Amino acid sequence: MYPQQPYPQQPMPPQPGFGRVLLDISFNPMNWFLFFIKPTVVINGQARQVEWGQMPIDLPAGQHTVQVGFQYMGKPRGVASVTIPVHPGQVQPVCYRAPAYIFIAGAMGPTRPMTPGIIVNVVAIGVAVLMLLLFTLLL
Repeated sequence: MYPQQPYPQQPMPPQPGFGRVLLDISFNPMNWFLFFIKPTVVINGQARQVEWGQMPIDLPAGQHTVQVGFQYMGKPRGVASVTIPVHPGQVQPVCYRAPAYIFIAGAMGPTRPMTPGIIVNVVAIGVAVLMLLLFTLLL
């Protein structure tokens, strides 16, 4: 007989007059150093460090500015921001994707955006592999 698994706990609905922002903060695993850096979320000017992943944030109804980035070498990097409408009792998804290179901006939107700069990264790796193949063939 298997032990009975508890049902996953449903999150409490937001308080009356509040809406919920479901913030999804992610990065491409090719940026392995981001595993060691915590992102910073700034909502209406109030900053806090959070973990990578999903988190629900209850906010009063109205327009809110959400900004996400991370600190690297003492400076904010990969910063992206969006102004979103929050309606009472509704859930508004917001997704942040860290850039492939720390010197460019991240991306935010209602769905998970493509990693900014990833195409340049893939092309650079492809060129390096091609050069290695050509070099070994010419030897």
